[in-house]
Amino acid sequence: QLWSVLYFFMLLLLGMGSMLGNVTAIITPLQDFKVVSHMSHELLNGVVCLLCFLLGLGFTTTSGNYWFAMFNDYGATFSLLFIVLIEVTII
Repeated sequence: QLWSVLYFFMLLLLGMGSMLGNVTAIITPLQDFKVVSHMSHELLNGVVCLLCFLLGLGFTTTSGNYWFAMFNDYGATFSLLFIVLIEVTII
């Protein structure tokens, strides 16, 4: 029982670590380009995390598997490679 708890705790920490990198990739350009300069850093972090939470709720509904398939098929292929290419070119 202990190993199963530790395994799922490790998966939870792995997911949180991955999400930290994703949220940082969203927040840093917003702060660098002064898009939301009137907001404090804590408020901006909270708003971005709230938006990510609300977007993630769609995957927990009864049609969540359909939404996941749509994102997996169309969001993680050529469009993702195009975004990464643009990021590498700009930086």
